Amino acid sequence: MARTVVMRGLDYSVGRPSAAQVKAAGYRFVIRYTGNEPDRPKEISGTEYRDMTRNGVGVVLTYENRTDDMLGGRPAGQAAARAARANANELGHPRNRPIYFACDMDIVTGGQFAAVVEYLRGCSDILGVAQVGVYGEADVIDRVHSAGVARWFWQTRAWSGGRVSANAHVLQQGGSVTVGGVICDRNDAFFTDIGQWPEEDDMPDKQTFMAWMDEWATRRHDLPGGAKAVTLTEFLEQWPRLSTAQFAAVRQTNGEIFLLMPYRGGLCRVKVNSQAELSYFGYQPAETTPVPDDHPIWTLPLKQFEDLHPPAE
Repeated sequence: MARTVVMRGLDYSVGRPSAAQVKAAGYRFVIRYTGNEPDRPKEISGTEYRDMTRNGVGVVLTYENRTDDMLGGRPAGQAAARAARANANELGHPRNRPIYFACDMDIVTGGQFAAVVEYLRGCSDILGVAQVGVYGEADVIDRVHSAGVARWFWQTRAWSGGRVSANAHVLQQGGSVTVGGVICDRNDAFFTDIGQWPEEDDMPDKQTFMAWMDEWATRRHDLPGGAKAVTLTEFLEQWPRLSTAQFAAVRQTNGEIFLLMPYRGGLCRVKVNSQAELSYFGYQPAETTPVPDDHPIWTLPLKQFEDLHPPAE
């Protein structure tokens, strides 16, 4: 069964097209190498990263030193993850966005498959499995998915025998295109969230989310006894007595309220703390890896929501 392509992007290892050139060619994300020497031609530079992320092109990071990196097993995976995360930190890439690791060779034997799984287990030791992705042929994608050592999957057409894995988030097509004078591979994404930063347009910007959150709380839901919520703060103060069916998930830890709130067919993960501040962690489309709640994208006092979006009379 053919899968629905929701957006298209590029990967490349020689040259650096600009964000304007990428967008003009009709692409919405780039997949770029990280984790080695910044001066290495295939690696993304800080200048390139800022150009893309500030001008509406999502950046996905992937690590590859040599094509046979993964045959080094778990210790090699741990070393790769440390190097990749260190470089991602230098770029300013959020910790709640995954890093892919490339298996850029045909994996055939049982021993090779075992080494790939252990390599990615090593990556998970350092980053946590929710932040680990893999690039490879269809059989690698499926084996890694079954082993549970990665959560994000970028498949190549190479060595896949014409098969597209049902687990793939992204498919690297055959052939190439030239964008901004740079030869690039074409990639089709089956989800709006493939681990890129910034996330796709389905994720509300701060202003949009604030307006939606205020409207969601104060106009759609009743307080106990039939009263209407007047402000977002009032609504959240009453949350223990509200039906949890209004949320996809609710939990309370050390006085902090964590919520998964329905939005545009997906979920927004937020937290309200005892200082009356709301933290936003991100948007996750349906059927994608959950957004972690350890590193907020932004935090604002609840009062700012009400100042900017006062409730209707």
